[in-house]
Amino acid sequence: MSAKIIDALTVVAEITGANLTVPAIKGIAMELAQHPEHEVLKALAKCKRECKYRLTLADILERIDQSCGFIGSDEAWSLACQAMDESATVVMTQQIAEAWAVARDVLPDKVGARMAFREVYNRLVEQAKDSGQKPVWFASLGHDTQGREVALNQAVQLGRLSMNQVQQLLPAPEKVSPAVALLVNQMAERSKPEVAQAALLALKSKLKGAA
Repeated sequence: MSAKIIDALTVVAEITGANLTVPAIKGIAMELAQHPEHEVLKALAKCKRECKYRLTLADILERIDQSCGFIGSDEAWSLACQAMDESATVVMTQQIAEAWAVARDVLPDKVGARMAFREVYNRLVEQAKDSGQKPVWFASLGHDTQGREVALNQAVQLGRLSMNQVQQLLPAPEKVSPAVALLVNQMAERSKPEVAQAALLALKSKLKGAA
């Protein structure tokens, strides 16, 4: 049992008003012993900054998940709920998809569905972490093409998808026919000042000749 983790737990518990007993702190530390010490300490540091209520074991585990690349069960549930809208594009992991498949069978009981989702998701994430896996994100494409682009670009910003992946998922720019391209070029050419000036001089010359 790490003395550093015990000390950090004691400090965070006091700051958040958890009033944990010594046996409770040791019990939590034992649960955390399966994780690398540096990840636990990093998670406790985040709890100290972010937790507005009494510290719980779930608060710490959620932040350990985030340090491994997995999002917490609450954020995962929020993403999964978007999948109810078939027009929405949702970027998720295999763990989210499998947990959502279980939770969907419990609907319309949303409370029960959320509990089922969290239980399955947390178990799958633990299994993935135990085997050294990192989250693999993929896009479930919806019918709304505008919303699709927004969701995919947001996933790039969050580091969940690469730009190359997104480019393959977005529709290719429409090709311009040769006739339209020629017309556009002609219009662009006519709009140049030197071309307009030459046309004006030619018109003046013709008028003089007619006179």
